[in-house]
Amino acid sequence: MVNFGTLGLLLLLLPAAVESQRTNTGVTALDDDVALAQANLGEAELRRGEEGGQDAPKHFEAAERALNEALSLVPASPRAIHALSSVYMRTGRTEAAAELLRKGVVANPSSARLHAKLGYVFRYAGMMDPSITEYRTSQRLDARFENRIAAERQIIKALIYSGHYDEAFESYASILEWLKELGRAPDEKVQFYQGLGRLYAGNIDHAVRLFDASIATVPDSLWSSFAKAYKYGALGETQKLRDLADELARGNVSDGERRYRLAHLNAMAGRFSKALGHLEASAQSGFFNYPYTKRDRLLEDIEPSSDFDRVLRFIENRHRRFVEQNE
Repeated sequence: MVNFGTLGLLLLLLPAAVESQRTNTGVTALDDDVALAQANLGEAELRRGEEGGQDAPKHFEAAERALNEALSLVPASPRAIHALSSVYMRTGRTEAAAELLRKGVVANPSSARLHAKLGYVFRYAGMMDPSITEYRTSQRLDARFENRIAAERQIIKALIYSGHYDEAFESYASILEWLKELGRAPDEKVQFYQGLGRLYAGNIDHAVRLFDASIATVPDSLWSSFAKAYKYGALGETQKLRDLADELARGNVSDGERRYRLAHLNAMAGRFSKALGHLEASAQSGFFNYPYTKRDRLLEDIEPSSDFDRVLRFIENRHRRFVEQNE
């Protein structure tokens, strides 16, 4: 546990000592210590920002300052690169996250964590095949069950978004085998996403069973709440769906991919204007997976309009620019 009172004092006192040593020797043995302290501070501020609330932007700004300071001292720090990329993603700057991470994996080619984070960014931008490649690289670099499971959970999303449902179900089976080796059961998030895949595949009864399993596992989490909402949508329980969608919108739906879920829920509830608003907010928040959006049948009930065309063009243009920069 980091003592942030002591850390704050350390950060106040160290710069003068660092500069003194740098003046005398040209290098400093304290750079790593200061960088570590700044990375600790940046990660703490990031976590506070991710909790949501009106002060979240201030925490993200503080995290960014601390992490940039860490990287000014140790430019290849995998820890600081990973955390700063998370700040960028939480604040809608997917392009900046990709640029940072691509440099990061060049400097740290054996970092499973950075390859996985780059896979995450690529999925948000609609580059599903490169996303899967980065996650597979992460699994190869770190073959422990925990990392294999974490990466496979993310690969499932890319496969669902690409319409490769059978492959997603195979990935789910792999996760179940690995969890069995660890003596653990699937959590509510992986059950939710598997239910989503079944819903897209048209297996409504199977999807509902998986949503119910997610709800039973952890009844009051964000992901079991999404499971409950998609279940209402699948079963045509419109008023329950609307009430829950409004409740979720008031909560900490803090990134673009989660906000995209709200576009789904409102579209299934027949509230197309709200669905379009969440779709636009999702894209502005950094989730512009155009190949997925243009074929997403859970959004197909949104009535064609000039506003819908405008939002779709924004998603397409941001996606295409990203691809040009990252091919």
